[in-house]
Amino acid sequence: MEMELKTDKASLRKFGFLIGLLIPIFFGLLLPWLWSKPIPRLPFYLGGPLIILALIAPKLLLYVYLPWMKFGAVAGWINTRIILGVIYYLLFTPLAVFFKIIGRDTLKRKFDSDLESYRIIPAEVVEDYDRIKRMKYPF
Repeated sequence: MEMELKTDKASLRKFGFLIGLLIPIFFGLLLPWLWSKPIPRLPFYLGGPLIILALIAPKLLLYVYLPWMKFGAVAGWINTRIILGVIYYLLFTPLAVFFKIIGRDTLKRKFDSDLESYRIIPAEVVEDYDRIKRMKYPF
């Protein structure tokens, strides 16, 4: 699935401001504060030029924006598979094994030769059967 990237001045300016602010806030302030570490300078050295470029020459941010988006697409593809795999193997597989052990069949797949039909009629349909029958030929 190919994603169309907006590379106009406004989009590049938004990208520059967003990344230029998030990198220093997250890596320069929040993480050091959470881990009780001194504030590093590198995130501010990375975020500052992005903000300046967003103000002065947003078209130059294209050289940062395109690789960033390609990296994001690859990371998203990998993370999706990891997250779905973890959910499947840690949630659905044990649940299926548990249901198998207790004999629960949520899909009602067991064969019953005594039944005329496997059709399950919802209660509201049974209650409204006369009304539905009358509406078949309204005139």
